[in-house]
Amino acid sequence: MPRASKSRHGWRLYELETTFQYTRPNLRDDAQIGQATDLRLIVSGRADADRIAAVFTEDAEWLAPPGNATAVALEAPSHMVGKKAIVRFLAEDFPRLFVADVAVTFHGFHADGEGVIVEETMTATLANGNHYANDYCFVFELQDGLIRQVREYMDTARGQRMIFGDVQQ
Repeated sequence: MPRASKSRHGWRLYELETTFQYTRPNLRDDAQIGQATDLRLIVSGRADADRIAAVFTEDAEWLAPPGNATAVALEAPSHMVGKKAIVRFLAEDFPRLFVADVAVTFHGFHADGEGVIVEETMTATLANGNHYANDYCFVFELQDGLIRQVREYMDTARGQRMIFGDVQQ
C-alpha cells in the first residue's frame, strides 16, 4: 500500500514503485556504453539508492534552477550538497511527485574527457494526477570516474505550469 504525506502546498505525495522506460542513444564503444548506462539510470530515476550512491563522490553537488517547481513541490533544496542528500532526493523524494508512467527519452549523450552532457525529455503522471512533460539538459562533471557535480537545466516556467496549474502540453 502506498504511503501518502501532504506538503505545505497541499500536495498529496505518494511513495510508490515507479516504472521507467527509456530509449538508448547511439554510443560508439563499450566503455562509453558502460559509463552512459550509469548516467541513464541516474537521470531516469531508475536506480536504487545503493546504485545511485556508487556513482557520486562524497562531496558531490547537484544544482538545479532556484525555485524550480519540483523542489518547491517536494520542499527540497534546488542545490543539494553531498552524496547522501542527492541519493535521498533521487531514491525517495523524486518518486513521491512523479508517481507513475515515468518515461525518459534521451536525445543526446555528449562526452568529452571528464564532462558529459545529457539531453532528454521526461514525461510522467504527477501525484495530483496531472500529466508532466518537460525537456532537460544535465551537465555532469566527473572526477576519477565518479560524478562530482550535476548542473540541471529545464524549462522552469513549463514545469511550474505542469506541477501547479494551467497545464499546457
